[in-house]
Amino acid sequence: MARAPHRRGSAGARPAGVLRNGTFRWFAAGSLGTSLATWLVRIVQDVEAYDATGGATSVGMVSALQFGPPLLLTFLGGRLADGRLARRALLISPILLVTVCLGLIVADATVGLGIEVIAVSALLLGGTTAIDLPLRQTVIADVVDRRHIPAAVSVGSASMQIGRLIGPALGGLLVSVSGPPAALWCGLCCVSLTLMSALVVGPRMRPVTGKPGEKPRYGALRYAWGDHTIRFMLVLAGVVGIFAYNFAVIFLTLGADLSADGARAYGFLNMAIAVGSILGAVLTVRLPQVPVGVALWGSGLGLALSAAALAPTLAICLVCAFVTGACSIGFAVGTTTVLQRHATREFRGRVIAMQSLLMVGTTPIGSPLIGALIDRGGAQMTVFLVGLACAGLALLTLAIMRPRAGRGDGDNGDRAAETRP
Repeated sequence: MARAPHRRGSAGARPAGVLRNGTFRWFAAGSLGTSLATWLVRIVQDVEAYDATGGATSVGMVSALQFGPPLLLTFLGGRLADGRLARRALLISPILLVTVCLGLIVADATVGLGIEVIAVSALLLGGTTAIDLPLRQTVIADVVDRRHIPAAVSVGSASMQIGRLIGPALGGLLVSVSGPPAALWCGLCCVSLTLMSALVVGPRMRPVTGKPGEKPRYGALRYAWGDHTIRFMLVLAGVVGIFAYNFAVIFLTLGADLSADGARAYGFLNMAIAVGSILGAVLTVRLPQVPVGVALWGSGLGLALSAAALAPTLAICLVCAFVTGACSIGFAVGTTTVLQRHATREFRGRVIAMQSLLMVGTTPIGSPLIGALIDRGGAQMTVFLVGLACAGLALLTLAIMRPRAGRGDGDNGDRAAETRP
């Protein structure tokens, strides 16, 4: 009897299957180290900026600097992922993270962590994220076989979210008890895990095929815009990204309104988002990743933000933050999975870079705008309206640009590397 075809959600495509791949285990460990170090530094930057000025606008500006470099450097990360130097490029982000941590430690010991120092370090951290994010997302398809891509994206995202769960809580605790240097030294220890991961994963990646100096048939932008499914996913990523992915300014100000200790409340809210994100990562493994479902995740994210704005107590806001995290990771994993499976290897890195640009790179527009609106109209009303706008525009995008049936999760014919031990 002929063997039944493999289906998503079967045992081979679940996390237990992909975790049998030793190379991917190292990759997931490196993602965890990167996430921990990045969030430790971000907590230091956000708290110090808020303490220095006492306003949401300054936090929004710092957040814009943290995420602003994707506007300029994301395509560099995508180009590196598509190029022949992708294996060595994995070392770039840990080296930059070490530079940021050491720079802040030296600044704290000499001139202090003023708003100028925080701004420069936030810009460098944003550059690290801009290069690392598309590269790390693209590498997934080069270390696992194609049927494991959805589970691998979910596990990789879960690793990042575990860092988001531990990092803000640990960072807030270390900053409040021992000061910023303790959190920064802890971040340096986490980066060592990322360095080891890069040294192991790089040589085992599937090499990029093609002759040296060979140019693509046409540009990445033309390729992405010419494909209906990719175009839909990228527009949806931009719509949701500019409104919803501004968690720093949104939840820091909501926490300050609901608690006398705003920094600690912000840490707890980040923990709730991370726990919800882990649940969302688990759910995405068991659900089919199609464009319609991704749009619904984005709409749910907006509604969760509106609910958080209406929360009368910190406890209820924590529940809303939990749902926000689940919807956020569901949207991010769904978008990445559809693009990973649909884009050809020739352009995959740059397509993922476009996604990162639209989801993360729009923060420099959204964060300062939302921060200024919060300073003028209050956190609750502003976040409530922003959440409704996100949900409504996600559904509107779905209604206008819904991909044709059968193209949501198409096979691009480009199989990834077979599982390596």
